[in-house]
Amino acid sequence: FHITSRFLNISPLPVAVGSESRDQFLSRMLPPYEMYRFANRTLATDARIFLIYMKNYSFLCDRDCYADALFETHTIQKILRQAASPSEVKDRLKALKFSHLLYDQRYLLGDASPLHPGEKDLFLSFRKAHGTLLRQSGPYRLDRLDDG
Repeated sequence: FHITSRFLNISPLPVAVGSESRDQFLSRMLPPYEMYRFANRTLATDARIFLIYMKNYSFLCDRDCYADALFETHTIQKILRQAASPSEVKDRLKALKFSHLLYDQRYLLGDASPLHPGEKDLFLSFRKAHGTLLRQSGPYRLDRLDDG
């Protein structure tokens, strides 16, 4: 029953027989796929993307990227805890060679976020001062890390 139910839910036959494209199938099955596709199409080939709460879909990213595989906020929390200002957050991200951040706001900044209120405030201040929104789709957001 469960196998049949899952098979019907996934509905792989259209993509298997060619009546549905790979992009259509992945868009239907993986909510953040649209954001990865946008990054792949629009960002420079030398972009380095910091993935935060984007699950373990780094294989969808054609650009250099980094994601904390097990504890998805380990690196950003460490940066936020060590930084005293939005500029320090930017400097630490730049030191890691990140040019962009792709993240799920629901988990990073929402009610269930592992960030403490002060960390959330610092991240939001950093984003306002040193980030430029390139695209948002639902809870997913892609920001460029500004040089200034």
